[in-house]
Amino acid sequence: MHDLSFLDETLDINITNTYHVSIQVSLNGFSFCLLDTARNKYVALKHYEFDTKETTFEENLKRILRDDEFLNQEYKSSSLIFITRKSTLVPTPIFNKEHLKKYFSFNHNLEESERIYFNHLRNADAYVIFTIPGNLADIFNFHFPKVKIYHQSTPFIESILRNHKNSQDKHAVFLNAGEDLFDIAVVHFKKLKLYNCFFYKNENDLIYFVLYVYEHLKLDAEKTVLVISGSLSKSSKHYEILKKYIRNLRFEQPKTQFTYSYTFNEIPSHTFVNLLNLYTCE
Repeated sequence: MHDLSFLDETLDINITNTYHVSIQVSLNGFSFCLLDTARNKYVALKHYEFDTKETTFEENLKRILRDDEFLNQEYKSSSLIFITRKSTLVPTPIFNKEHLKKYFSFNHNLEESERIYFNHLRNADAYVIFTIPGNLADIFNFHFPKVKIYHQSTPFIESILRNHKNSQDKHAVFLNAGEDLFDIAVVHFKKLKLYNCFFYKNENDLIYFVLYVYEHLKLDAEKTVLVISGSLSKSSKHYEILKKYIRNLRFEQPKTQFTYSYTFNEIPSHTFVNLLNLYTCE
């Protein structure tokens, strides 16, 4: 994906104190959108690719925060997604915030430079525990002192369970793709049955893990729907191979409770669904 900028003509930099800013950061790029909370309308969406060959992740991040005029304004509220595979889900009945390190260490190594965070997934009756680099936390807490920090699974899972609660599907599989990792979730009778996150390098990796999930849960690839969001496009090799093995494919749609600038129509509507849904987690 290349750099993108979509700005509505009603965007007013002088009233950003009535806007909410949602930010998404991965090791590969930086995206943000602005919601006019008075009108429930998204008025800006921007994406930057990181130049990882010439500069470090931290240098890229600081440059964007310094140079983009919209990231140097006062906002009504702010939230941040950090995309990482290092997370674990814990059911609410056994969750205790005094044991975050213990829960996290079941599945991942905790580095000294990392900080632990957690989000409550109300619709899933669970908590997600994850880490972000300490230097990243410091940068954002300085730039946006009241920022709320989320794992990418939080808007992904919460939106799935909220948006599809009236679905008649017995099972449904959801995939949100990033540049080099993707989240996958399975809903069974409107409840979360599985969530996982996988690294992938190409379309063969992608289909391998997707079919693994279908086979592991004994899902029918002829009937069980796969709902796609994120960076996969209809013209990609990844979509073509999914279509070859999974009969029922759909693209996720943005939430209808918001309106969106017509400028967003220049990209497929499913591309930034997770970022655009983040505000509903507030």
